[in-house]
Amino acid sequence: MIITLRIDPDERSSAAIGLLVPEPPDTVLQTLVGFCAPCPLPYRIVRESQSGQRAYLFEGDFRASLEFSFHFAAGTGTVKTDEFADFDNAYTRLAGDLSEFLALERPACAAGHGDDDIVAAVARRFSYGGPNPDLARPATFCGVRSGNCIDINTALLACLRAAGRRAAYLAGFHFGRNRAGCRADGMHCWIVTETAGRRCDWDVAHCLIAGLARPVAGLNPLGGVRAAFSHGRGLVFETAKARLPAISHFARPRWLLADGSLPEAATTAVLTQPKQTGADTRHTAQTATLATRSA
Repeated sequence: MIITLRIDPDERSSAAIGLLVPEPPDTVLQTLVGFCAPCPLPYRIVRESQSGQRAYLFEGDFRASLEFSFHFAAGTGTVKTDEFADFDNAYTRLAGDLSEFLALERPACAAGHGDDDIVAAVARRFSYGGPNPDLARPATFCGVRSGNCIDINTALLACLRAAGRRAAYLAGFHFGRNRAGCRADGMHCWIVTETAGRRCDWDVAHCLIAGLARPVAGLNPLGGVRAAFSHGRGLVFETAKARLPAISHFARPRWLLADGSLPEAATTAVLTQPKQTGADTRHTAQTATLATRSA
């Protein structure tokens, strides 16, 4: 599978001193085998301070459109990156008093119950809709709220962690069709849990859209394919000279401006070679491959 990110110049790119591009993590479902970028843009590899995941910091002239292609093979079933790194920050903690949620959902949060009970408890409080500014960071919530995938999974991640569960947040892209030229409708995110060695993926937003009464473990209840481009909330990448500002979630590349800020770049994600089934999906880049895991 090959996913290409196209970035067109805008008012921020002309003032940018760098472009931070995520290196997708290896998960049980995907393995990054190649990455192609425009030549001759120079770059440095930078690492996230808590999880060790990597990104490419490009420098150069950003006045023209740029394309970055990521080549994926199927996952090997062995995770090579710590999806569950302990990001403890404002994006992963419920703010204020947890007593209301825990009192209402105590059976679901009890030690003898599975992660699916907590997922279902959070899902009952949401209907899928537009972004909810009140949930940009997690807060104690009651009743039913309308929210998008970011809102829902921010709350779910915080509730799972508040209940002492092992949970991870993955951000990337979902393509509604497994065919060349299919575009992702913005970034997408989902949750992974792990209890007693059992790993489960959860896409509550898509389960709500599909009309499921209770979320089910697994991905793509709406069909299509996806790829994760980062994991965790509040990522902080470090260069040799400085720590960059925390990134809420990291799927689209980000401009590095002279004041140190990291606004998202306007990005179009395209599935340029569909995911193959029943066959080897490894690819060889047709242009210069900049880096792989061995770099």
